[in-house]
Amino acid sequence: MPSWIRKLWARFGQFFLFCCVGALNTLIQLAVYQGLMHFFSVPYLLSSALGYVAGTLNGYLLSSRFVFREKRSAANLTKFVAVNVVGFLLNLACMALWVDVLHIHKFLAQLLTLCVTMPTNFFLNKVWTFAPKK
Repeated sequence: MPSWIRKLWARFGQFFLFCCVGALNTLIQLAVYQGLMHFFSVPYLLSSALGYVAGTLNGYLLSSRFVFREKRSAANLTKFVAVNVVGFLLNLACMALWVDVLHIHKFLAQLLTLCVTMPTNFFLNKVWTFAPKK
């Protein structure tokens, strides 16, 4: 492997893994949402909430094991959920700003929001949720 790739991976590999886990969380969330509505006639809001919970749980399991390589505990699970709640609220605030105040197209607004929420979520999980023990 060329040294420039190793350097890139050393610098951004953890964030790349975090993004991959996030993409998988989104797929799980959508699959649970659609599956519950289609196969079990669960109301859409409950399906959405349960899908979000499933994606968040998957995110915790994979992030603790593969991204941050920290042992799972009730403390870091609680922190992970808190970070996800902050991320969700930040998502809503950014979307309201982009769409309602700045009149940016909803799809572009979601892309811009991801540029804010993903690094924020990664940073909070890295320095707080899964911070190495001193």
